[in-house]
Amino acid sequence: MANLDDPRRLSCFQGDVISASRDAQLDEYVRQAAELAEAPIALVTFVMGHVQYFRAATGLPPELELSRATSRCHSYCQFVVKSEKPFAISDILAHPELPQALAEMYGIRAYLGVPVWCEGQLIGTLCVADGRVRDWSEAVIEKLMLLSRRVSVRLDELAVQSELGPDAVTGTAAEARLLAASVFTVSQVLERALAEVGPLVRLANGLGNGELPMDAFARGANALKESVELYHDLVGAAREVSQTGERLTLSLDAKSPGMAGS
Repeated sequence: MANLDDPRRLSCFQGDVISASRDAQLDEYVRQAAELAEAPIALVTFVMGHVQYFRAATGLPPELELSRATSRCHSYCQFVVKSEKPFAISDILAHPELPQALAEMYGIRAYLGVPVWCEGQLIGTLCVADGRVRDWSEAVIEKLMLLSRRVSVRLDELAVQSELGPDAVTGTAAEARLLAASVFTVSQVLERALAEVGPLVRLANGLGNGELPMDAFARGANALKESVELYHDLVGAAREVSQTGERLTLSLDAKSPGMAGS
């Protein structure tokens, strides 16, 4: 379980990463998140030392749109950061052990958040919320996870921009750093997807050896149908790793031309 007060994590909250200025890319990502989840509220949140800060948002109640923050102890995003995995709530009021302030003050009933990273640290979430009780499908969770990769890459860009200046993000060293960050975020998706492929591999092995009972076969058939989207995600992530590796190699070669022929 992650430590919310880890100094390395908290050190990410500076410069353009934490700027109050709107960022067009992050605004677009929250718009897409709300659309794919069919939810009225979507946010990029930072779980900081004492507050939860809304770096990008759509659909907030007027009071929260003005403050762009809540107390950390009232947030649901803290549980995403602590667990380092998606956190979904169908009905907040049915879980009195969870913070109730946002439900009572703003009528939020359902929540889904997935991790976002900056410079290798889990700093917050891409999340959606709804004023009605609802379940969150695995398909929505997976799509939000894929979108959160783009959020993480954008936050890495903002971190580099803060350190090196706005023009440096086009430089070779900065580009190489951003590409490395992209590999990191894609590798997380691959790791999670491969973990989910494990049961399918065991299913295929049992089927091939004639050791699979009919009831297990029926359940497995449904799992195989649901795995089609996972397969496409795996292929897309693997392709992105390959393309990113190629761009990183070209970037490093451009920086050190003498190495190209070695």
